[in-house]
Amino acid sequence: MARRDYPFNKKHTKWGTNLVSTLIAWTIAAPFAMGDTSYNIPSTSNSADKKPKSKILAIITIILGILLAPLFFALIKHSFDTESTTSIFPIISITITIVAYAKILYIVLCAFDDNEFDSIIKYIEKRNPDYCNKTKEKYYSIIKHNKGIDKKKRKLSNRLKKFTFRQYLTKILSLPNKESKCLKNIELIKSEIKSLEKRYLKQVISLDSSPTDNATQTTPKDTYILNGKIGDYWHIDFENQHHKCIKKNNSFFETNIPPSLSLHYNSVEFHFYNKVMIIMSKDNFVVIDYNNISIEEHIYTIQLHSSNSKSNFNVLWEEWEHPCKNGLPDLRYKHNDLCVYVQIATIGLNLFSKNINFAFTEKNDAKFIYNLISNKK
Repeated sequence: MARRDYPFNKKHTKWGTNLVSTLIAWTIAAPFAMGDTSYNIPSTSNSADKKPKSKILAIITIILGILLAPLFFALIKHSFDTESTTSIFPIISITITIVAYAKILYIVLCAFDDNEFDSIIKYIEKRNPDYCNKTKEKYYSIIKHNKGIDKKKRKLSNRLKKFTFRQYLTKILSLPNKESKCLKNIELIKSEIKSLEKRYLKQVISLDSSPTDNATQTTPKDTYILNGKIGDYWHIDFENQHHKCIKKNNSFFETNIPPSLSLHYNSVEFHFYNKVMIIMSKDNFVVIDYNNISIEEHIYTIQLHSSNSKSNFNVLWEEWEHPCKNGLPDLRYKHNDLCVYVQIATIGLNLFSKNINFAFTEKNDAKFIYNLISNKK
């Protein structure tokens, strides 16, 4: 017998439970279903489309979460008002609520989590729309072309399934004439699918090239992105305070020609070509002509931080913080560290008032980029 203060009438309990469960299911499933309609940026690592979380999708998800909050509250209240104190229904209802809102939070964070380099890419796109749009139009036209082929392939695949099923039935029913007709249709559809697959275009960023492009390619040693200019520091912890260049086999996006030099980091890549530079994040890219870049080069001598390995740097000299006249450590001092002084070459790039500063442990790497950009201006 239902209690008087029961949140749902007895005759509506089943209906209400179905409603809440359906809404919860749609709350969790809707982001995935809507994600298929969000904008796509392909990944060259597997030739598949990346689907970053859309901000519109995140806003809709927030609205859904707000609208469903009373229902989740009623569900939890209903579970605690049950007569059985040993029921696991409260645990289930709370778990469902936590999972649903954790998913909402994840989608929102992914949609609005633009790192500093995404912001730089978007800023450059606005300041240099003509050149960027021209390159991106070529890239996205390839995506559109391949998606058109995918659509045709799906239709043919559905037809293939139907004829395969019919052929199976005619075989069971011993109808050789109809089976033969189905087999012909199956072979014809397979032939059309193979023909479509040959029309796929490779998803690459198409750059204008000449015979002299990328005649010289170099692989940099250790490179760091500085949080400011190196002149602001004299005692730098490179490993913990700055982005360090990493080794990668594949870039976020593929290009039709190899770069002269590439700098790969966890969340951004810089690719230097004969006439342009490309900045890539995981979901976006921008192409910049060297005429729109101002560059400066400097050589600094700095004291290496104790947490950094000196084997990665060009060591100029070493001395104790408190030395004796003969160069040995002064034992009168309890704390007397060995100071290591290294040479660092820096490159500063100014891109439409946005500054990016690199530190190179090998000065020839910095010189290569400086000559590449300054000679093309």
